[in-house]
Formats: sequence, C-alpha cells, structure tokens
Amino acid sequence: MNYVDRRIEEVVQMTENIFGDNGTAYIFTADHGMTDWGSHGSGSTDETETPLIAWGAGINAFNIRHNIEQVDITPLISSLIGAPIPINSEGVLPWEYLNVTNLKYINHALLNNLKQLTHQVKANCKMNCENNEFTDWRERELDMKISTLNKHFETEDSNETLKEIVDAIKLAKKSLLYFRQYQRTRFLIYLSIMWLGWITLLFLKISGSRRPVVHSFTLLIVDIVFPILLITTFIEHKVSGCGNWRLPSYAFLAIISSWLAIRSTITYSIKLKVYNSKYYWTMIAETIVLLATMFVGLTYRSALSIGMLCATFAQRVVLKDASNLFLWTALSLAVFPLLPVVEPYPRIYIVLLSVCVVLATVTLKIQSKNRKIAETFRLIITGLTYLEFVDGRSWISWLILLTTPLYIFTYPTQLKKRMQGIVLGLFCPLVLLSASYEPFFFIFLALHLSCWPQWNMISIQRHKNTKNLLTIEELLIAAILVSFLRENKKMFNSLWLLSTIMINIPEQFIIDVIYIVVFLWNWQYGKY
Repeated sequence: MNYVDRRIEEVVQMTENIFGDNGTAYIFTADHGMTDWGSHGSGSTDETETPLIAWGAGINAFNIRHNIEQVDITPLISSLIGAPIPINSEGVLPWEYLNVTNLKYINHALLNNLKQLTHQVKANCKMNCENNEFTDWRERELDMKISTLNKHFETEDSNETLKEIVDAIKLAKKSLLYFRQYQRTRFLIYLSIMWLGWITLLFLKISGSRRPVVHSFTLLIVDIVFPILLITTFIEHKVSGCGNWRLPSYAFLAIISSWLAIRSTITYSIKLKVYNSKYYWTMIAETIVLLATMFVGLTYRSALSIGMLCATFAQRVVLKDASNLFLWTALSLAVFPLLPVVEPYPRIYIVLLSVCVVLATVTLKIQSKNRKIAETFRLIITGLTYLEFVDGRSWISWLILLTTPLYIFTYPTQLKKRMQGIVLGLFCPLVLLSASYEPFFFIFLALHLSCWPQWNMISIQRHKNTKNLLTIEELLIAAILVSFLRENKKMFNSLWLLSTIMINIPEQFIIDVIYIVVFLWNWQYGKY
C-alpha cells in the first residue's frame, strides 16, 4: 500500500508539472476489495467493498466518508469530464462529490442522468413486453417530471430544482428495479417445474417398474391436454405482439417436462425393496439428514462435516463388512470442511509432505518399473516447479498437464488399477494449484473411494435381482454420493480451473464432458 501511495504521488506531481493549471481530477478505486492475505472470492465486507477516493478539480472537499454503489462511478467520471453518461449505465450521479459552487452544472448533469435512466426504464419495460397497448404509469410519471423540469429549469431556484431531480431519479431507480424483477417469479416457476418434471422422469425410468395395467384413456387425455397447452402458449405470445421469446421458451420446456413426467407416473410405479427392515427408518432419517446438511452447507461450511459424519454412520449401516481404512478415511474427510478455505500464507511444507507421501507410495506399491520411473519423474519435476527451482510458467507446466491423460490411459481398465492411474495422474496438476492441505484431501478421498468398488458391485447385483426395484439402501447410497460431490466441490473447481486456464476450454464444455463420462460409466457398471 505504501508503494502504491508513492507511485500515485509521482503520477499526480508529473501531471501537475506538465499541465500546470490545477485542472485535473483524480479518482482512485478498484474492481474489488481484498483481505489482508489476498483473498477476493468470497462475500465478506473486505472483499465486496472497494475504495473510492476523489480529489482535484471539480471535486467537493467535504473530507467525510460517503458510500455509493460501484456503478455510480461511471456518471461521476462522465460529469467530471463533461461527457454524456453511457446509455446502458444504471448508476446515479453522486452529486455530493462535485463542487457545489457550480450548482447549475450539477443540475444539468443530474437531469441528463434522469433522462438516461428513463431510457433504461422504457427499454426494460419493452423487453418485458408490457408496453404494447398501454404506457406504464411509471413511464408517464417520469416523462411528466422531465417535461416539467425542462420548462422551469432556468426560472426555479437551483436548490429546489436539485431536490426535484433527486426525487425523480429515485423513482427511476425503483421503476428500473421493478421491471428488472418483473418476470423473475414466472421464470423461477417455469424452471422449478421443468427440473422437477425432468427429475421425476429420470427417477421413474431408472428405478420404476412398469404397471401391469395402464389406463389408456388417461394417457390419451394427457396426450391431448399438454399439446393444447403448448399451442395455447404459442398463440398467446404471438397475439401479444412481443418479440422476446425467452419467457415462452421456458414455458414450453416446463410443459414438455411435466408432460413426460406425468406420462411416466401413469406408466410406471415405484416399489421399494427393503433388505434390512431393522434399519428401515434409520436409513430414511439418514437420507433426510444428508440432504439437509448439503442445503445448510451452502451457507455454513462446517455443516458439511456433520454431513460427512452422518454419511460415515450410514455407510456403517449399509456396508457392515467395511474395512477400517474405509471408516477412518471417512472420518478424516469430515475434518477438511472445518479448515480455513483461504489462509494468509501458503503452507509449502504441507504440500511438499504430500508429494513425499505419494512418492513413497509409488515406490512401494507400483510393480511396473516403467510406470514407477515415469511417475517418480513427474513427481520430482512437480516438486521442483512448486519450489520455483524450475520455471513452471513455460513448457514444464504444459508437459505435466499433457502427460496426465496419457499416463492415465496406460493403466488397464480394471477398476482398481484404473482408479490408481487416475489418482496418480491428477495429483501433479493438483499440487501446482495447491497452497496448503488440498493434496492431502485428495489423498484421503482417493483412499476412501478405493474401498467402494465391492460395495458398488453388491448394490448393482441386488438391483438386478430385484428386477429394477428400488431399495432404501440405494437411496441412501445416492445421498452419500451427492454429499461427497458437495464436500469435494473445491477440488473439482481446481481441476476445472486448470482446464479452463491452461487449455482455454469453456467451463460448460468441461461440465458436459463430465456428464457424458458419468452417463457412460453408469450405463456399463450400474444405473445409479
């Protein structure tokens, strides 16, 4: 901060020496705030609030703190340099920052700001297709205020004019917020119906059993009603004269999704098979608790530890013959959500210790001499790059990244061996993105998942034996898997970040590829 202050002083002195007219205004701000240790990705006050310091020509030296929104900086700069406010700006000119000795200019700038915001209100109203026949009262009110101010701008008292313009700008901001949120409720309803129908459809297709008797008349009614709803929605939108097809498109998807879900409900039925009636209500309660902790974990990260402990208990109920390694690694994973997400200083020794642990594992466990040499070389290069003995900003990082899938593909397709290859292959890129305990989290997760295949195959065999009947155990397993995904989100984000930064692939494409891989895996090895 002292360094930045000195550079700013040099820039100001150089500018004043060149122009020498004291006619320059200076604004110091930032795109985001930051904590003392450099974090800016959370929602804390330090990370969301930004500094704004203005001084120089045209600035009012009131020397007190005056909070504004970040979007208000644009009209402030425009007014200082005498340029029109950008038409798409939604900021309000913080006129208190301007020198009040020129109150007439402030009123002119605020009036232009009001006209520009009124244009935004009309554009948003038109986008929502609400002005086809009648003008909204908010638009009429703003137009009337602008017309009145234009007529009496020169004759009225400047202070009174200032007050009227400020009140009109407040109305414009409220109107803009109204039209911005006008269709939000309908969008949320359509999205909820669409996803609920899609989930119901998949659930019935995967786990439902076909009803012995299907009422064809009911199906016929459903097949007639829903196309009529689609046609009615289409005609209603065309008659309205609205050119925005965004909301009707969501409505079409919601109707189609609910149509398919209702047809599946009529055709299929869910029958739960209980293998262990003794723990029937226990497993249902555990499933509900896991879902609740995932929801609470969105706000309170420590709730994920409770969810992991519940998952460990649930695994003990479902998989009685689980190894001690399975349970101890599960308990270890419950500790990680309690650790700080961002620390003031990187703990290099923890990362290097994880590299040593994996290096020892490779030396002792891998039988193939070629694989042992290749992985040892990758780990050593990764460690040297992390310690900055090797410059990783050039071809070294590309080498580590590109050899990762190649290294994984050299492993056979047997589940245990392929999992070993995936873990060792992804470990090196993850180390380069780590600052503390992240590699150890990955190690414990790998050890924990390595104990799953036997449980997976047992559940699949039970699924086949019950002729597609759903079991309470499988519902609990699904909840455990989803809780794992929620707790391990940070690691997945790191891998996505590596892909999007180093090979410039859009994140949505990465997500789609993951979905396809999971689908193909489930198609071959199981249905959940």
